[in-house]
Amino acid sequence: MRKALLLPAALIHVAVAYGASDVTPFTAVEQLAHLEEPEQRVWAESADVDKALSRSGRLMNDAAVDEYLQALVNRLFPDVARAVRVRAIRDPEMNAFCMPNGSVYMNLGMLSRLRNEGQLATILAHEGSHFTHRHGFQQRTRAITTAAIMQVTAFAGLGGAVLGNLIGLSSIQGFSRDHEREADRAGFRRLVDAGFDYRESPRVFEMLAAESQALAMKEPYFFASHPALKDRIASFQDLIGNTVTAMPGSDEARFRSIVTRVHRSWYELEIAKGRGDRLIHVLTQPGAGEFYGAESSYYLGEAYRVQGNKADEPKMLEAYRMAMSTAPRFAPSFLALGVHYYKQKDCRQASPLLSTYLELEPAGAMSAHARRFLDKCK
Repeated sequence: MRKALLLPAALIHVAVAYGASDVTPFTAVEQLAHLEEPEQRVWAESADVDKALSRSGRLMNDAAVDEYLQALVNRLFPDVARAVRVRAIRDPEMNAFCMPNGSVYMNLGMLSRLRNEGQLATILAHEGSHFTHRHGFQQRTRAITTAAIMQVTAFAGLGGAVLGNLIGLSSIQGFSRDHEREADRAGFRRLVDAGFDYRESPRVFEMLAAESQALAMKEPYFFASHPALKDRIASFQDLIGNTVTAMPGSDEARFRSIVTRVHRSWYELEIAKGRGDRLIHVLTQPGAGEFYGAESSYYLGEAYRVQGNKADEPKMLEAYRMAMSTAPRFAPSFLALGVHYYKQKDCRQASPLLSTYLELEPAGAMSAHARRFLDKCK
């Protein structure tokens, strides 16, 4: 269960009116050096959030992941060279957001759910278009919603003022319907121009809508309501219907190599958060075993374990056994199943599993516990 996040009352509304209703999109990097003073202040506040996030320890700080994401953004936004900067955040929520100064943050929970480069580029193009069209600046006077406050509970240690700016400045709580549709159109155009598979664009939001419905999700997430998701799906379907163009293709091998680097971190974040239901939903989808790899069966077993439903115990055991079969050098599967049988006082089945774990990881984090269990089984 999430703990409530209390912000100072003064931050519940961002009440500074900048009169930013008639701004034109950025179309060249030279424009960024000639911002008027109100927008400069908003950028300075955004920079404070960037610094706080950098110091928070929540950024993934994987150079290969960040460089790949940045390469996609550079391809999508060549006209504002490197003004859009993207980083991955160690957070399991399905979210990505953009600050008014061009900082885009992609949660591992979002990155790990995407199945191909076209889907990833869709999110980056949409968020980056909020920057080029200056939506964050234009909507600086928005009220901070309860949904948005809940979305940043993972950043509670940043301090009230920074949290207020994170919510008030970023796309976390969503923009107006007109601004979202403008970002749809602008982002889609960039997908097409950059040669990404634009046909994947509605599938991102179909996936999010399906997960929301399956889990009866009440907490906020990317485009935090069903109507908003339905708008996105319809918007992109209309855009696709009016587009016929050749696509050079995507580097799916590189995409797979990069997202594989983040999957284990995402699994562990979900397990630590006690959200086995989300992992179960994702890891039991068609093709999930092939996409997420052999070790994913172990994390599916862990997801059933943290859910704690007795009726799901056979599924948990089956998942552990599948991981032992498909990833025979992955020690945690043997440990998990061995500990399960040990707790059932079934040393006949527990002992060989614990012994295999120790053979694979004699100095593992749980090796002392495994040896103690084995000794008690003798």
